[in-house]
Formats: sequence, C-alpha cells, structure tokens
Amino acid sequence: MAFRIAVNLAIDHQRKTIVRDRHSATDDFDTIADTVASAAAQPEQILMARERLSRLNSALNSLPATTRTVFLLHGSEGLTYSEIAERLGISKSQVNKLLAEAMRHCSQQMPD
Repeated sequence: MAFRIAVNLAIDHQRKTIVRDRHSATDDFDTIADTVASAAAQPEQILMARERLSRLNSALNSLPATTRTVFLLHGSEGLTYSEIAERLGISKSQVNKLLAEAMRHCSQQMPD
C-alpha cells in the first residue's frame, strides 16, 4: 500500500515531465492543459496522496533505525532478504521479522 502511493506519485511526476518535454514554452496553455487533463490527477487526489505520503513518512520515521533500513532496502532498492542480511550483518530470518514488523507498523499508521 505504501509503495503504491509512492509509485502513483512517481507516475504523476513522470507524466508531467513528459508533457513538459513534449511542449515548448511557446505552446498555447489551453492546448497543453487539454492534453494533460485526462492523464493528470485531480487536485483532491494530489492532496490526498501527499497526505498519505506524509503519514507514511511519519510512520517510517517512528520505526527503529534497523527496521526502517530493512523496509527501505527491500521496498525502495529492491534488495533480496539475503542481500539485506549480508549488508546489515543479520540473518535472513531477522530480515523477515523486521520487514513484517515494518509492514505491520505502517499499515496500522495508514488508515484506508
């Protein structure tokens, strides 16, 4: 769920970048707005996504450092349990426990 929010925000950012790259500053604003309107999120959706991202950030910051690191290495950097265990000098089962703890904590802090 938390990574879905981050992915959605990244997609929105990528869409805006593509539109900016496609159109020069001399293009008619109304034409650009019409082009983007169907793909861009509505202001309410953007606000809700930002609020959820803020709650996620707060939840992550309240985790112990090792637990947060495991969560970010797995979710953001895509490292395997073995890679995380080696990098942090802990067992794979400990990685599994810490990741489960982080997921449980974040889901409790992120109401639907």
